[in-house]
Amino acid sequence: MISDRFSSHLKDGVSTRLPNHPGSSASTADAITDIPPGRGDMITQEGDIMTPTRHRLPDTRRSVTCKREICGFEVYIHVGFYDDGTEQSDATACQPGELFVKVAKHGTEMSGVIDAFAIMVSLALQYGVPWEKIKDKMIDMRFGIDDGQNSSLIDGIVRCVDQQITARIALLA
Repeated sequence: MISDRFSSHLKDGVSTRLPNHPGSSASTADAITDIPPGRGDMITQEGDIMTPTRHRLPDTRRSVTCKREICGFEVYIHVGFYDDGTEQSDATACQPGELFVKVAKHGTEMSGVIDAFAIMVSLALQYGVPWEKIKDKMIDMRFGIDDGQNSSLIDGIVRCVDQQITARIALLA
């Protein structure tokens, strides 16, 4: 898939084909100038526009909160899950949909960075990125303090979330 605002073309809310795509009458210059900035549309191989959809968690949801010491920091981690049969199918009932992290008794800069990380993970999950993909990218991330068990604060948070997901899978099995 191609994903950028220069590849899509909308005219009066109706999608057209990619420029220079068979069946398209739009020129590349028209496509670039007529695109609303900041759109997150995805273009399929066939030239159709797909807009990402966010699947928010219901107002009442199952969640787990745990307290851990990670790299010398007291960390509270909250993982919210999609309920069985509401947003996700039964096969993905263990799919997390939100992450909140609170680093206790630490400066606002550290808390802000960790908050931003948790927000980005939550948005990625709600837009359909599988937890396994996020975990694979974040686990063993090395920077800052290494406590011998976790290579960084992010690594420790990801490992804790993964333990909570594994426990939920075992509970529902």
